[in-house]
Amino acid sequence: MCGSRRLVYVNMVVSSEEDRMLIKNLYELKGYGVQRLIKEFPTKGWKLRALNKLLSKLKDPGTTDRRPGSGRPRSARTASNINTVNDLVLRVRKICHEVTALLVKSAEKRASLRLL
Repeated sequence: MCGSRRLVYVNMVVSSEEDRMLIKNLYELKGYGVQRLIKEFPTKGWKLRALNKLLSKLKDPGTTDRRPGSGRPRSARTASNINTVNDLVLRVRKICHEVTALLVKSAEKRASLRLL
């Protein structure tokens, strides 16, 4: 590996708003690329992939913010879902009690037939 150096950073993503704004300004105003950003700010520990992803976001919509609707929904706890799950749990409990009662009756019948 004479002429090439590989930059490796461990689990350091561009997470702070200040870092994102700094990167955005340097990219848009001075034309900094990923390698230049890593070279200029070695103490930040930014990952190559994280910078590439951030710069690709800047190229498309021009913002570093998350797009609305992207990512996992925050919660599925709606009143309707809660009621549906409660009804389901009650139905399952009722079925379990009925099955248990049938098994007990069946066992009692078998025991009484053995006695005869």
